[in-house]
Order: sequence, then C-alpha cells, then structure tokens
Amino acid sequence: MKRRRGLSVLLALVLIVACIAAGCSGGKSGSSEVTTVTIWTGNSHSKTTMERLAQEFNEGEGKKLGIQIDYQVIEGNSFAQSLELALQTGQGPDIMPKSFENKVMVGNGWIYPINDLPGGEDFLKPFRDYFGDTNLEYKGKIYSVPTSVTTRGLIYNKDMFKAAGLVDENGEPTPPETFDEMREYAKILTDESKNQFGIILPMKWNSWVGSDMTTLLISSVGHSGFNPVNGEFDYSGLAPIINTYKGMIEDGSVYPGAEGLDNDAARAYFAEGIIGMKIAFSFDVGVLNDQFPAKCDWGVAPVPVVDKNNRYLQNASAGTAFCVNAASVETKGAEKIMAALKWISGDDVARVLYEEGANIPFDWDVVKDVKLENAKKGWKEFSELAGISHLASAMPRSDMSGYLTLDERIKNQVLAGEISAEDMLKQYNEDITQATKKYYDANPDEKFEDYLVPDWNIKR
Repeated sequence: MKRRRGLSVLLALVLIVACIAAGCSGGKSGSSEVTTVTIWTGNSHSKTTMERLAQEFNEGEGKKLGIQIDYQVIEGNSFAQSLELALQTGQGPDIMPKSFENKVMVGNGWIYPINDLPGGEDFLKPFRDYFGDTNLEYKGKIYSVPTSVTTRGLIYNKDMFKAAGLVDENGEPTPPETFDEMREYAKILTDESKNQFGIILPMKWNSWVGSDMTTLLISSVGHSGFNPVNGEFDYSGLAPIINTYKGMIEDGSVYPGAEGLDNDAARAYFAEGIIGMKIAFSFDVGVLNDQFPAKCDWGVAPVPVVDKNNRYLQNASAGTAFCVNAASVETKGAEKIMAALKWISGDDVARVLYEEGANIPFDWDVVKDVKLENAKKGWKEFSELAGISHLASAMPRSDMSGYLTLDERIKNQVLAGEISAEDMLKQYNEDITQATKKYYDANPDEKFEDYLVPDWNIKR
C-alpha cells in the first residue's frame, strides 16, 4: 500500500510539472500564450447559439489573437447571488452582465471603466446615444455596454378588430394611434355576451404601472418624468394616460378582475383570443408563440401617444449589458479582455442573434437590412420598433423614504377616485423634487448635474 501511494504521489508531481511546463495556469496555456476569457450570462434562451458562436471564434479569430472564450450560462433564478459570491471571493468571470447598481459594483472595485481599456473611447462611439441610462454610466465613466434592447408595443387581436369593423379601406385592422382612440376602440371591441373585452390590465403585476403608463410617457412628452434639459421633474404628461385607463375601467372595457391579474394570466387571456389590446414587450414574442400559443391572429403596433401630431421616440430599455471584471484586466491583460468584449458586443454576433430571434441589437442599423426567414410571429414587428425607440435619460437618485410611490398614488388614490390625476401629479412633482434634494444633500460626493443633458432631443 505504501509503495502504491508513493508511486501515486510521484505520478501526481510529474503531472503537475508537466502542466506547468505546458503553461497550465489561471488563464494561459501552451507556448502560444492562449488566454481563457470567461463570460457569464443568465440568458438561457440564446445558449445554444452563443456556444456555437464562441466555438467558431475560438477556432478562428480567437486562435489568431491567443484568446479562448469560455461562455457559461448560469441557470436558475439566482444568477445575481452566484455572481456576487464569485466576485466577493475573487472567483468572478472576466466579463459579466451588469447585475447590480453601478454605485455598488464600482464601489466594491468589481468592474473596470471601458473608457480606460485599450481603444476604449473608439469602441464606445457607437454606444454614445445610450449612455444616459444609469445601467451604463457612472460618474462620467462607462462601465457597461448594451448588446440588446427590449422594445414596447401595443399588441392587438386582428380577428376582433376585423369583426368590429376597425379596419382600413382594404379591410386591414387599424390599431389606435392615440390614447383617446385606444379608449374608443376598447369600447367598440367589448362584447360581454361573447366574453370579449377591449383591453386587459394586469394590475396585480408589480410592474403594471411602469409597463402600461410611466414608460409610455416618453413617446408623448420626450422624457420619462425627469426633463434632462432643464433638470426639472414633470410628470404632468401622465395625466391623460392615467385618465385613459381610468376611463376604460369605468366604461367596462377592461377584462373583469384586473386587480387580481398578474401578467402571465393577462398574456394567457390575450392568447385565448378574447382580448382586443394589451401593452407588451419584445420578449412576449416567445410567450405568445411558445408559452401560451395564441389562438388568434395578432399584430404589433407602436404604443399610443397623447397627440399624434406631437410624437417622440418610444421607450426602449437596455437588455443584456456587459461589463469587465477589474481584477481580470490586471491578471489577463487589458488587450485580450478588450478583444473579448468587442466580440460579444460586435455586429456579427448581434446579427446572428437577431436572425435567430434571440436579441434585438441596440443599434437597429446593424440589422435593418436582414431578411428574416422563419421568424416567430411578432419578432420582426417588435424588432422594427427599435428604429423609433430610445433609452430614457438617466434618472437622478431620490430618497423617497416617507413618501408614497407613484404606483401607490395611481392605484390607491387616482383609480380609487380619491384625487384627480392632475392634482396627484402636481403633488408628486413637488415630493420627488424634495426627495432628490434630500438625497444629494446627504451624498455630496454625487452630483445632480451629472444627469443634465442640455441637447436632449428625441423628437420623432
């Protein structure tokens, strides 16, 4: 037994020496100095495609550059916790999605400013219009770049529109362009005897107010409640939007029991073909094709606006936005980390993911000429909305402790009939202005002025 153990130890030592001689270390192997760059993501929907693209890169351009991409999808709902633990213990990936506030990630020294990577400023030029979003910028430095966006649209039941006569001269459905039209159409589409309703509102969903109201504000007034040109909070433009929903509820045009509906239930009812309209997102393409296959013919239109003669770009939100592990820049080299970031954020990857129905690229021009074949229903339409969409400007921080949220005021006060939308929003503007001042008074190292964009203009 002792002799066998001695041989085992000797063999292990030989293997270790051989490994060292071959260059087996944290990220490099072989005489050609191949560096492994690990990328983590939680995007399981594009796993197969990305693994294929990573392999192609490794066998082609990566081999020339001495880079091996290790693309890992962390399954489950605990991605953020897994990433946080890995970063805290020094075991984090080299490139990762932004999963926490920049203030936290930068403050902990977890991520590195992309501006300071080799060629960083040139790399960032195509992303410039998107840096206002707080997901990307912090204190004048860019820490993450978007590889995709989520668009919003109004999905509508073409069968119900045709049956109700809401069509053009060619018999094609004509979705509403304004909130007034949406209310009018919802009335026309409602037929309780057939259990059909003009619109469905998932009011139990904690993101309903944001989904159906506040993120729609930007396309009607040009900002999302904070005007970055003059630095003032102005949510008054929400009043006609809130009043439209209140009116549809009063009209009986809303599917009954809205207060108890979450978004999954609402999408399922739409898929059954008994709902005329619903505000939806580009990720709902997968829902209505796979999770709840729609039993009706449906279409996608731009979200309504208050005044069709005064439109602004719609709200888009950054999808996956990648950032760089600060420690990896030191251990694996800034040049190779930058090369890997360029690959995963590049046009070639974006085009393939778009063609396969996985991501809408942040830069619509990259794919606007792509001819989609066998795309899922709705994918092309939601993708094309990227051409009339923009990320909202960054929202200054506010200390809202002690104040009711906007969601609470809309649901529990305005829709309950306790106060008008106009009066509530006037008070909210005052409250959030004070709450913002309170925050910056308590955090003098942060500057409110960083959120001003004097030349902000997204007029459509």
